[in-house]
Amino acid sequence: MRSWMGIFLMFLAVTVVSCSNAKTEDETTQYDKPDKFTVETMAVNKEVRAAKITFSGTVTSDKTVMLMPKIMGYIRSISVDIGDSFRKNDVLVSISSDELSARVKRAESALKEARIGLKQAESGLKMAQMEKRKAEAQFNLAEKTYKRYKRLLKSESVSQQEYDQVESEYLSAKESYDIAVENVNLAEKKLNQAGQKLEQSRAVLSEARSYIDYKKIKAPFEGIVLQKLSEEGNLASPGGAVLKIGSNEKIVAAEIGERLFNNVSVGDNVTISYPSGNMSFTAVIKNKSSQIMPGSRKFTVETTAKDILPAGAYVKVMVAEGQNEGVFIPRSAVKQVGQLNAVIIKEGDQAKMRILKLGREIGNKVEVLSGLSGGEKLVLTDVELIESGDRLKEK
Repeated sequence: MRSWMGIFLMFLAVTVVSCSNAKTEDETTQYDKPDKFTVETMAVNKEVRAAKITFSGTVTSDKTVMLMPKIMGYIRSISVDIGDSFRKNDVLVSISSDELSARVKRAESALKEARIGLKQAESGLKMAQMEKRKAEAQFNLAEKTYKRYKRLLKSESVSQQEYDQVESEYLSAKESYDIAVENVNLAEKKLNQAGQKLEQSRAVLSEARSYIDYKKIKAPFEGIVLQKLSEEGNLASPGGAVLKIGSNEKIVAAEIGERLFNNVSVGDNVTISYPSGNMSFTAVIKNKSSQIMPGSRKFTVETTAKDILPAGAYVKVMVAEGQNEGVFIPRSAVKQVGQLNAVIIKEGDQAKMRILKLGREIGNKVEVLSGLSGGEKLVLTDVELIESGDRLKEK
């Protein structure tokens, strides 16, 4: 019995000590917290501001080009990387092509053969013309002799046999002359063909040599490398991009909801906000798509931008849509309560917490969509320490 009584007394003593400690901690907490918070407040009023709708945008180059080779070959070198700047006509990519070199050699050989063929055709024409002159002289002599013997035969001054001999020589000379004329015509055709072949060979060689320039891909304008789409040693072919480049001039591209299609025009001002750079500026709409995309129900606009913005950066594009009345409060007066936004309101001498739904941010102020209606006294200081029910006193 005494044993059980001792255990009970010991348990009771431990419980009393624990309660005493807890009471001491509560008393200490209440003691550290001030009886009243001296705070600054402001009256919450409604303001009329330009209504703006925010859309996501991306900074990009005003002009972008996909650089593709005009010949097939292996990439020997790429002299730039992503983000590198370059000037107009700088060599950005070099391509190696054994087939192209062989093509030039074949064209050079064909041109050499064409020149030889032209010389041969010229010599052939000269020989044919010389033979024609000889045949023509012999024919003229034979024709005169034939006509004279024909008259003599009528007067029986020559025998029939002599006449027949002269006639035979005349016909033979005529045939030789006709053949010589035909040979000259053929030689002239061959010369003409040889000349055409020479011109064709020159054109082929010129084209083959022009392709040598295609082994180097040059920058069409001054700008920056946006994407590197291949590597050295890879096979490049026409239609396959190696680099994506852009001009140094920047624009902002954004997709806008279709309900603003008739309210947005080229030349309108919009506000661009660059959150990462803590920058905001006014831009002008340069281009607007003429159609609405069926899938997203949006249309695209392009605006001016500051060239210091990096390509690919995320920005906010704020488009005006008339004016509206709303409540705007300092962003510093808002506190986080878990996942919620809240503020402290002074009612009499007591603090009251209000849960808010927030909208757009303009400078250091934020729009209150619900939770405040105007006329409240908003606490501006010590908002993280003050809780509902705390006593307040204004400075």
